[in-house]
Amino acid sequence: MSLPASIEVIRDYEEYTDAFLSQEVDANDFSHLDHVCVAREIILRFDFLMAVQIFSESIHSMAMNAGASDKFNLTVTLAFMSIISERMQSGEDLEGFVKTNQDLLHTDFMEAYYTKDRLNSSKAKGIFLMPDKKGVPTSGEGE
Repeated sequence: MSLPASIEVIRDYEEYTDAFLSQEVDANDFSHLDHVCVAREIILRFDFLMAVQIFSESIHSMAMNAGASDKFNLTVTLAFMSIISERMQSGEDLEGFVKTNQDLLHTDFMEAYYTKDRLNSSKAKGIFLMPDKKGVPTSGEGE
């Protein structure tokens, strides 16, 4: 998997997250970088389970409002939220997080954990599925 060119943060994600939560963000303008940065901001604001619920409901509503409800994938959402949360460092700013986690910004990132068939299945869209690839990448084991 090749990584994208170095990506820089160009938005004020505190303000953009407020707009996202108010359903004022156009789904067509919501990039993969926006997904990651907004998810991180929501994790900063709420405890993890509440953050997952809020982000999932907001993404699902955005997809439905755009007429693309079939694009919402609960497995991808929960997996990304978990990985983002695990990788967040105390006191690290958004630019530092993005710089040290460029791999999260690759749209094929989840293929390190899931086969395409499992990840794109209708079941994965409605419930969380565990990764099905052996030897999936991990960090911080035994900490």
